Amino acid sequence: AAETIRKRDSRASIAIITDEPYRLYSRVLLSKPAFLTGASDFASVWMKSEDWYTTNNITLLTGCAAVALDATAKQVTLSDGKIFQYEKLLIATGTHNRKWTIPGANKKSVHYLRTLDHAKAIIKDLHDGKSHAVIVGSACVTYEVADILRSKEIEVTEVMREHYFWEPALSQDEASIVEERLVERGVTLIRDMEITEVIGGDEVEGVILKDGRMLHCDMVFAFIGVDIPTNWLISSGITLDRGIHANQYLETSLPDVWVAGDTARYKDVILNDSVVMGNWMNATKQGETAAMNMLGDKKGFELVSFHSSHGFGDMISFAGDGRAKEDREYIMRGNISERKYGRIILCENHIVGATMINRTQELATIVKLIATRADISNKKIELADANFDLKTLLPDQ
Repeated sequence: AAETIRKRDSRASIAIITDEPYRLYSRVLLSKPAFLTGASDFASVWMKSEDWYTTNNITLLTGCAAVALDATAKQVTLSDGKIFQYEKLLIATGTHNRKWTIPGANKKSVHYLRTLDHAKAIIKDLHDGKSHAVIVGSACVTYEVADILRSKEIEVTEVMREHYFWEPALSQDEASIVEERLVERGVTLIRDMEITEVIGGDEVEGVILKDGRMLHCDMVFAFIGVDIPTNWLISSGITLDRGIHANQYLETSLPDVWVAGDTARYKDVILNDSVVMGNWMNATKQGETAAMNMLGDKKGFELVSFHSSHGFGDMISFAGDGRAKEDREYIMRGNISERKYGRIILCENHIVGATMINRTQELATIVKLIATRADISNKKIELADANFDLKTLLPDQ
């Protein structure tokens, strides 16, 4: 957002305030093998140089959290007591990892993975000869980190509350492909289970399961979901709805206040719904759009969000809106035995989302079909045919 504003306005004062001690870096890279194993240069994580802020006359304040917003006075109060006056404000606070509150969760080698400091702690453990990790939760970061740990010959036990891995983001049939690969590569799966305690002294020595079993381990990864940090905004009067509510222009209910990224519950004009889309691509494009509106342009945000997760030689892709809702229809596509399978998600005879395992070549076409709201009411049989060319459904074909 700051970059977009500076390109259009060379004189406006711009400040970026972050509770982290670092300048902009790639959160996506943190869970990738090359970075966590130390194979790539550590400097690759930085997305802007230190000089970039000076060159572009952008003030960067690190290590300060916003703790209060007064929209009438147009002031933001920081954790160090400083008060910033603004003309236009963008809230892009993202999501934070949910804190584990069970006994022992504060021991060394209990890991999260959202920040660079989290990644540094994991890298240290990977180089300190750890031998057995327990991972809690089942989603993209779980999948990618499990692959990295197995590549380092670390024993991995996956403990999940869900009935199957990646529930409900994937169907059970899709998940069976993922689970088969996990088990094949030496990951132990424990389903329908929770951890009640982390045991040991200062260091992790094991975990206690809800059914009383004890698992020995020397690392625990608490991938238990995210929270959207909005408590500091309650007194401001801004409209909150499991995120910060915004229209298609990313305007909040407060004047001259916009929102972008994982904390935004915005009006998606393509899906005709109010949604939160938590991924890097969506956040980046929303930052650009919010900036254009802050500059005075009336630019609606339109994007079909998609992302992929790599691990164990497979690629799992997600496009559009994959939420499980009663008004959805699911068409399965591909072959489980060939490990090329997925589902196309319909709402009122339009494609609104998709999940795909090793069918990456179809992702771009599905994204276009979602964006154009193509009517596929008479093409459902073809959608289920893995040999049918989805490109023929595009309006310009």
